[in-house]
Amino acid sequence: MDIAIIRNEEVNVEEVIDKIKNENIGKIGCIASFIGVVREVGRNEGRVLRLVYEVYSDEALKRMKEIAKEVTDKYGIVDVKILHKAGEAEVGEETFYVFVAAKHRREAFQALMEIVERVKHEVPIWKKEVTEHGESWITDNKKL
Repeated sequence: MDIAIIRNEEVNVEEVIDKIKNENIGKIGCIASFIGVVREVGRNEGRVLRLVYEVYSDEALKRMKEIAKEVTDKYGIVDVKILHKAGEAEVGEETFYVFVAAKHRREAFQALMEIVERVKHEVPIWKKEVTEHGESWITDNKKL
């Protein structure tokens, strides 16, 4: 499985975890994960109808792989998988996944937090929030 993937559908979490475990038998002591889910109430306090993710795929994949490598080198992580949805997503739908496999939990959790924050701020994925009160692009303070 690739380190970074852009997908249009939800991810089978058990399948990803099994793949990480099978590829790293005897090397890891934990797998930490983050799963982003679409909230019901938007930033304008309106009920969310849907989110729309616009992705510059080539650059997004490149940046996610760079982030994964940098964080792997920094914390000594064994394996990283980053998956993000493209297109529309409804309330309750999973849209962003990060899995970090490491020898120890401390490094796994530190790496997980850094990857999530960096992907949100550095990767060219834009989110439009459509609510009952209108729609707006959410920038999350991207450095692009």
